[in-house]
Amino acid sequence: MNILVVEDDADWSQILSDTLEAAGYAVSVCHSLQALWHNLNHVTPHAIVLDARLPDGCGIEALTAIRRRLPFTGIIMLTGMVQRQFRVKGLLDGADCYLTKPVMADEVLANLCAVLRRSSVTPKTENMPALSIGRQCLFVPDGGEIALTPQEFSVLRELIRQPLNPVSKGHLIASLGYSDYEYDGHRLETLMYRLRRKLKRIGSELSIKAIYGKGYHINLPVTLVA
Repeated sequence: MNILVVEDDADWSQILSDTLEAAGYAVSVCHSLQALWHNLNHVTPHAIVLDARLPDGCGIEALTAIRRRLPFTGIIMLTGMVQRQFRVKGLLDGADCYLTKPVMADEVLANLCAVLRRSSVTPKTENMPALSIGRQCLFVPDGGEIALTPQEFSVLRELIRQPLNPVSKGHLIASLGYSDYEYDGHRLETLMYRLRRKLKRIGSELSIKAIYGKGYHINLPVTLVA
């Protein structure tokens, strides 16, 4: 899922971007309202994280126009304006969530997942498998659902970031928080075996293939949902 972060503080926008990308989202960053409108000419994000005070204008004042253009996109406001009237105005003008600074990046992520859950299409209606970030499970087009362990989720998330392309064993092991020296390769093979069994059990067309000398890849694209 595509997330647009509109924030003029370079350090804070980098922290937000890193946090959201680590959760599996594709993130673009803009530092002004002008850059926001330019970006929207090329892509429609699933959600926008919008700072209230930008170099070329007020994010709250831009909310009405953004919501008119993107009626189904989730919008999270980030602002130092703690007064009640600003919070009410932001929510009435189109924000789905209003967070006041200082705020931690993981709190922004949690609110983003909640907003996307409310606004997203039910995964069972999609025509491709969908990996749920919030529920850590895999939905398949016929309505099946596969519960995943944290390690299975991490590995599958790395595989779907590069659909049809092999992902090295070292990269997959690193996604679990280990180095090649700390994690026995046989443990990864066992993990892949369990994932394959789960996919086969519900008759999913999605499969995980081992590519000799290169790693693993999945045979179908998978979308990310909240």
